[in-house]
Amino acid sequence: MMLTHFIRHSILALILASCSSTMPPPDGADPTALQTLREDQNGSTVTLAVGQTVMTSLNQNASTGYSWAIVQAPDTGVVVQVDAPADPDHKPANMPGAPGPDYRLAFKALTPGTTSVKLLYRQPWEGGGQGTAFSYTIKVTNSPH
Repeated sequence: MMLTHFIRHSILALILASCSSTMPPPDGADPTALQTLREDQNGSTVTLAVGQTVMTSLNQNASTGYSWAIVQAPDTGVVVQVDAPADPDHKPANMPGAPGPDYRLAFKALTPGTTSVKLLYRQPWEGGGQGTAFSYTIKVTNSPH
């Protein structure tokens, strides 16, 4: 009885282990690697290995009516948008008009290729103000840079 119980659990453990295994990233690329772009890196090119992520973190103040919007989306065959991690350093201000948390946008590299992203800080209603543009190029390779 104990032996069959042990064998059943062992088989179940092997099945579960084989289902949850993942292929290692190409050429040892760290799949958790995260590169962050900020305002001073406007116009830059970031190189990622397949499986790596780039995050844009830009200042914003929603109380002014301005917000960041994607005006040129990247090629979804090269990268895919993923949830951006929360800002652990953001502490909410208790003052009206105080800046809020940074705008965060993240893309994960899928296949080798090159694509671009363009964001615009603007008031989204008709006749609203147009602010700063932020753009960058993502180059995805098969191996870590």
